[in-house]
Amino acid sequence: MILVDTSVWIDFFAGRASVQVGRLKQAAVSGHLLIGDLILVELLQGPRHQRDVVRLQQAFSGLPVETLCGPAIAPLAAANYRKLRRAGITPRGTVDVIIAT
Repeated sequence: MILVDTSVWIDFFAGRASVQVGRLKQAAVSGHLLIGDLILVELLQGPRHQRDVVRLQQAFSGLPVETLCGPAIAPLAAANYRKLRRAGITPRGTVDVIIAT
């Protein structure tokens, strides 16, 4: 199964072409896509209009939803965040660190 990042989904729905969007389309055809719960939150909080929220919910209704954070992942994600900070990198947000973990 393939977990696609929020930014790639945004590019896909905006009609932007990229290598990542191409891979998303290939994975969709083969039926190997899933969506993370936190990615779904990020995508559903973006639209300004309810009709766009409904469109997204319909688009994702057939995909399995994977829980991205839980008791096993939380300490690992926190450790990754600290490791990045020690290396002089400040992650954009907690959700990005969890997804990357």
